[in-house]
Amino acid sequence: MERFGTDGIRFLYEGESSPFFAYRLGRAIGLLPQAEIILIGRDNRPSGKALASALISGLHAMGMVALDLGEISTPAFAYCLTAHHAQYGVMVTASHNPAAYNGFKVYTGNGHKIGADLQRQIEAHLDFSGAMMGSSYPNETISPKPYLEALESAFAGKVFQGRYLFDFANGVSATLAKEVLSRHLAHPHFSFDGDGSQVNEGCGVTHPEAILGRCHEFDLTFLFDGDGDRVMAYLPDGRCLDGASFLFGFGRLQKQPVVSTVVATYALETELSKVGVQTYFESVGDAGVLEKMEAVGATLGGEPSGHLIFRDFSPSGDGLYAALRLIDLRENHPEDYENLIAFRPYPFVSKNLLFPNEEAARLALENPAFLQTLEEIRACFDGRIVVRLSGTEPMVRLFIESPNEEEHDTILGWLIAALGQ
Repeated sequence: MERFGTDGIRFLYEGESSPFFAYRLGRAIGLLPQAEIILIGRDNRPSGKALASALISGLHAMGMVALDLGEISTPAFAYCLTAHHAQYGVMVTASHNPAAYNGFKVYTGNGHKIGADLQRQIEAHLDFSGAMMGSSYPNETISPKPYLEALESAFAGKVFQGRYLFDFANGVSATLAKEVLSRHLAHPHFSFDGDGSQVNEGCGVTHPEAILGRCHEFDLTFLFDGDGDRVMAYLPDGRCLDGASFLFGFGRLQKQPVVSTVVATYALETELSKVGVQTYFESVGDAGVLEKMEAVGATLGGEPSGHLIFRDFSPSGDGLYAALRLIDLRENHPEDYENLIAFRPYPFVSKNLLFPNEEAARLALENPAFLQTLEEIRACFDGRIVVRLSGTEPMVRLFIESPNEEEHDTILGWLIAALGQ
């Protein structure tokens, strides 16, 4: 059974069975090549501590040294990997999912999520039954100081004067972010900064409706997800600046290649080409984006969902860093900021179709009748249709985009019917 999706492993937390899986995962990671020092972090959802403890026990059983960052955002965790010379790292998080879920993002020592080959090795070793070496190493707790120092260096001496609101989705990024923002913003305002028992529930990037009524009070409003690696910005009039807007604005400014995914608006490619910037599109998932960025020498990449990678700062999507970069642009480079907010994606419609399980969703996508319907629609549609299986939930995601939005609802209805929904 394949455990890894597009962004690590996700599951509904189910008492004792879930920590037992975490223990097995720890043992399996201990069998990876050159494994010796493993960095561990977790978001603030209630099940995180039990899962991290079981994971560390599994690592210790294989003789690994476990360095524990405790509760920490995913971007801070990824940044600290290189600073602490670990060979691998595991972040215990379910990202944008509600508190009842949890999961694992596994990294190599350079802050990259592991690729398909290492994923297969881990899955092959989950049922390892060989001799265990044991460990005399205690679990060592360390701090995120390297990440905080890097942020301070990036924005040294800057205090921004605008009014900015931050919705932290009741997630783990609130603590570190508030510490940084209170130093660099004259008028910071915080919302949904509670504990992880309600992470992502009715707030954050997945529920903008909770905060939109307040946008008019602020120069910019920022929405995070539960582990802090995604961000969306909203203007005072409630218009959303998604990942594509960031990529357009900063790509236009930097005059370097930009990498995004197949679900990004193709207005991104059209508009950036006008200023001589090449755009590349990869499959969904920030791991593929980062790999392509390195291949083409890009320092900027990301997804419309708000994963934004500024590779000259970190190999991870980082909501806090991206938010501060946008604030800096607004206050110190107003002409470039106006260009960014002037960007408009083509009209689109999207729909997520929930199935009983992943296999049912996959079978619906492979149904010959559906594939024929999709082929016939694409043959006469002047636009883009993306149909894909979710990597984190039993869901089929539909995305339809074109300059002519009048056709969208009709086409969406045909696709939903063809999928048996």
